[in-house]
Amino acid sequence: MQYLLNKGIRCFILTSGTLAPLPALIQELEIDIPIQLTNSHIIEANQVFVKVVAKGPDEVELDSTYKNRKNPNYNKSLGNTILKFAKTVPGGLLVFFTSYSLMKQHIIVWKSTRIWDNIEKVKRIFVEPQTKQELQITMNDYYRTNNDPTSKGAIFMAVMRGKVSEGLDFADNQGRGAIITGLPYAPIHDPRVKLKKEYLDGKRNERDTMSGNVWYSLDAVRAVNQAIGRIIRHKSDYGAILFCEKRFHQTRTQENISGWVRENMHTQFQRWEIENLAQFYTDAGQNLPKPAPKQSLESITFDENSSDMDMYWAQLQTDDVDTSDSEDEDIACLGRPMSQENDSIKLSGPIKRKRLDADSNSSKKPN
Repeated sequence: MQYLLNKGIRCFILTSGTLAPLPALIQELEIDIPIQLTNSHIIEANQVFVKVVAKGPDEVELDSTYKNRKNPNYNKSLGNTILKFAKTVPGGLLVFFTSYSLMKQHIIVWKSTRIWDNIEKVKRIFVEPQTKQELQITMNDYYRTNNDPTSKGAIFMAVMRGKVSEGLDFADNQGRGAIITGLPYAPIHDPRVKLKKEYLDGKRNERDTMSGNVWYSLDAVRAVNQAIGRIIRHKSDYGAILFCEKRFHQTRTQENISGWVRENMHTQFQRWEIENLAQFYTDAGQNLPKPAPKQSLESITFDENSSDMDMYWAQLQTDDVDTSDSEDEDIACLGRPMSQENDSIKLSGPIKRKRLDADSNSSKKPN
């Protein structure tokens, strides 16, 4: 950004749906941004159902940390949790994992215990491939299944930081629910991660900035925010967001979730609330406008904005070496997440506030 300013640019606008928390972003940019605007989401509270699911149907904790992810009881409980919600969520259901290797590990376990077969009796399952050509074919099949009036819908198992979580549209019946199975921490021993953390820690000696560990935590939550943004795509859309991981019950994790989700994250999911989830879909289906006709399958295009580093981190093998979240418990003790004070409007110029079709955060550099 400093390079652009040095080129004589007088004004620029930086905008996205997942910039929050803004203080952390501005510190990373290392430039002064006096005008900041955070917009609320255009949807109403009755259009989104948000819960933290800390335990499975068998009361086993849903804990995807490295030390627990190979626990057979956890694997079974997560699979049965997905099965439980697949029976209630109409249309398309998105299930996001922290890496390709972990997703494959779960699938192997579920296929060996018939959990996979039980889920497929409810909804057809699609799994995110790692090549663009295969992804196009898989996505078309997924869309067709959800558009089929005789179908009960489909499940798309995908990876946070991958193409599906950051570049594709799952409006209306293509995505009525999203399950988040963990926190996608970047590989702690990756040289780029280590250098980034060292750089930020070094900067703290010069001025009051976030530490490398705080950045590390924020980076994981930003990937979550990207994924959950797949299901609410316009003002009449609706869906459920289910955080199936106990750490999302912690205040320090919730504080950096997108504001429009956080304000609806009231209580932890209880076993009896499956009836509330079913009623949510009944009410939304009756009271909200019917979806507009779908675009033709041939017109679907892929967003190329997923960074090479995000894709690299998503593809890393994490089943044999502790590379993803070995230090997450220590990180949580080293400092609170960045303040959310910018959730309210802070303007220093005559800007008219507008409601947007997304939870949009923007920063503008004046003349």
